[in-house]
Amino acid sequence: MTIEVVTTDVAIKPEDFNPDTRNISNSEVTTYLACKRQYDFTFIENLAPKETAVPLDRGTVGHAAFERYILARLNGSNHEDSYKHGLTVFMDAVKLNPDRIALYMENQKIWERYMQVHQGWPEFELLGTEDRVDLQLTDSLRIAIRYDLKVRERTTGKVLIGDWKFTFDFWRDSDHYLNGQMPKYIAVLRLNNFQCDGGFVEQVRTRPLGPDKARDHRNLWRRNFYYPSAKKLKAMMNQHVATSMEIEKHRALDPEYRIEVASQPVLNKYGACKYCAFATLCNSMNEGVRDLQVEMRTSFTQNTYGYNEGQSIPGQSNESVD
Repeated sequence: MTIEVVTTDVAIKPEDFNPDTRNISNSEVTTYLACKRQYDFTFIENLAPKETAVPLDRGTVGHAAFERYILARLNGSNHEDSYKHGLTVFMDAVKLNPDRIALYMENQKIWERYMQVHQGWPEFELLGTEDRVDLQLTDSLRIAIRYDLKVRERTTGKVLIGDWKFTFDFWRDSDHYLNGQMPKYIAVLRLNNFQCDGGFVEQVRTRPLGPDKARDHRNLWRRNFYYPSAKKLKAMMNQHVATSMEIEKHRALDPEYRIEVASQPVLNKYGACKYCAFATLCNSMNEGVRDLQVEMRTSFTQNTYGYNEGQSIPGQSNESVD
């Protein structure tokens, strides 16, 4: 059975995109603010590691299973049949990368355990998944979002967007306070005149637990709701617009000046450097190496999936989505 996408929120149709307008995603903003050299490798050189990091791989496959399940439900399948559709994601992943069969089978167990308890979220009416919505920021800049899930609470009628997080441990309260992604998504939907009363982050814990702790569902999943104030929404959007304009200027710099002067690395093992995929390239640059083409070809590939795909400005590359 082929599952077709059900279109829900569409603020700007692809054929209406202005080729001279560049999308700046939340992940692009956070990367730029974390480390400009990491930004250059990710969003200008457009590099991605040939071997996906395990946490990212786990999250990508888990997201795909939820998406396939929800699409089946939106197209009229019941919970049981949709559940089976979701499970096929893990078999597909094994076929593509058999070396990680243990990871995908463990990921499947985590996903199945979650779904068997939640039973397709009877508290929600499912409205959409992986829908893209754009918002014009300036004449040359736009923000694009793609939410994981959109639902309506059956008891309150509130429309909420959800975001899956496959995380080793649960976030701290401060992690939620400082999470700009969800407020930005809510703001973009409201500014496009879509109903969005709030959102939630659905954390699926991947850390192995003993049998006693695993029996308590509170140790396995956590749902944190977001109902940001108007001031919080404004602050998050101001941060995004201001940084996007700074990024625009950064990308327009002379390449030699940008590389040698403007894109200095953070060099903090507890900050952006700790899990940076480009640490080896960065170290080579710090050792004075300027021709990184061999190292790039050996360990990295071109990332062509992004909000700007098919509408890139010459000399600029596409970026990954959130």
